[in-house]
Amino acid sequence: MSLANPNDGLTGGVATLCDTDTFSFVGPAGGNPTVICGDNTGQHMYLDIEGNGAARINIATTDDVTERSWRIKVTQIPCSSVTRAPPGCLQYYSEYSGNIESFNYQQVATPAAPSTWPTSGTPSASGPMKDFVVFATPLTISRCLAMRALRTPPPPQSSSVPPTAAAATGDAACTGDLVIIPGLTSDGVAATADRYCGSQLDPVETYSKPFEIRVVTNDEEDPATDINNQGFSLRYTQIPC
Repeated sequence: MSLANPNDGLTGGVATLCDTDTFSFVGPAGGNPTVICGDNTGQHMYLDIEGNGAARINIATTDDVTERSWRIKVTQIPCSSVTRAPPGCLQYYSEYSGNIESFNYQQVATPAAPSTWPTSGTPSASGPMKDFVVFATPLTISRCLAMRALRTPPPPQSSSVPPTAAAATGDAACTGDLVIIPGLTSDGVAATADRYCGSQLDPVETYSKPFEIRVVTNDEEDPATDINNQGFSLRYTQIPC
C-alpha cells in the first residue's frame, strides 16, 4: 500500500501527521480508528472485532498529484483459533525469524518521508499518539528472542532524538518516542534497561515470554529535529533451547 507521506512540516501544517492521505480502520463499535499513511507495503495489522457489526476500512486522499496504489488482504480469524493474536496486539509475527519495522519505515531517510505511527482518532496537532504492541509467537523449542537493529545510512531513528544523537536507554533518557522490550539482556545473565530510543540498538536478547515489543510515541514532533526520524527496523530470531 502506497499513499502520500506524512506532512514534512516545511510548507505549513504539523510535521509527521497524516494530513494528505490516510488509511484507517473502524470496528463495529466505532471509537478511535487506527490511522496510518505513507508506504506500508508488506505491513499488517491485527484488529479485534466484537459483535456482529460491520468493520470498515477508509482510504482518504486530498490531491490528484500523488501516485497511490493499494492491495489489501482481509482475513477473518475465529476467536477460538490458535492463530489469533493476543488481545490488544496490533502486529503478530509467527515466523522463526524476520523483520519488525515501524509504519512507513523507508530505507533511505528523506525529509518528505518521516516515519508514521498509528494515531488515535483523526490526526491533529493536539491528538495523542497511540501506543501499540507487537508480539512474536514463542515456538515450543524457543528459549529466547534475539534482536538487533538493521542499520542503514543514515541510521534509523526510534525516537524524537536528533539524527546525530547516540542511542539512549532507561526511563530518564527515553521520555518521548521509544521502544520497550521487556526482560532484555546483552549477555544472557544480567538484565539491562528495557527502554530504547535514539539512533542505535546493540544486539540484545529477551527470555521474557510472551515475546513482546511495545512502541510508545507522543504528540510532540519538532520539524527542526524530528523530520528525518525513520522509525525503526529490528531483525529478530528465536533461539532454540
